[in-house]
Amino acid sequence: MIEKFGDWDKMRDIVYGFADRFDRNIEKVMKVTAERVAEVMQAGIKQNRFGFVPNKEATQKRKGSSLPLVDTGSMVDSIQGIAKGKEAFVGITRSAKRRESKPGEPELVNLAAIQFFGCEKVGIPKRDPIAPTLKGYKKTFIRDLEDAVQATCDNRNWKPREAIKA
Repeated sequence: MIEKFGDWDKMRDIVYGFADRFDRNIEKVMKVTAERVAEVMQAGIKQNRFGFVPNKEATQKRKGSSLPLVDTGSMVDSIQGIAKGKEAFVGITRSAKRRESKPGEPELVNLAAIQFFGCEKVGIPKRDPIAPTLKGYKKTFIRDLEDAVQATCDNRNWKPREAIKA
């Protein structure tokens, strides 16, 4: 005969609810992470933390600034962190609009792609804010995932430890 010991009701609750709780916790981590990455990217661009090549002299004269990727602020402010399920998107969506639009200007998403990948033909250097953002906050994001898994094992919902400095 097998003898049971311990709190079997508690164990049943943990085991039966594990998959749903795990999904909810990971989805919450993805949402918080996407929003944090977007905030950090925006701040990094606005504060010139990524060491991008300054604007050319003609661009500086037109904009009145050597700060790359910031003109009216429309592009930077359009960076979003969006999560659906266990997937996340950080960047500029196709539906993003300029504050002030002039005929013939490229859509923000296309302008962002040109800045991200660069365009040698017209002298625009590559300016990637995603890689340095993820590199700088990688440990925080991994820790959040580890905490979410631990919360799932502890039969509780995950909560972010603290806000990060953007």
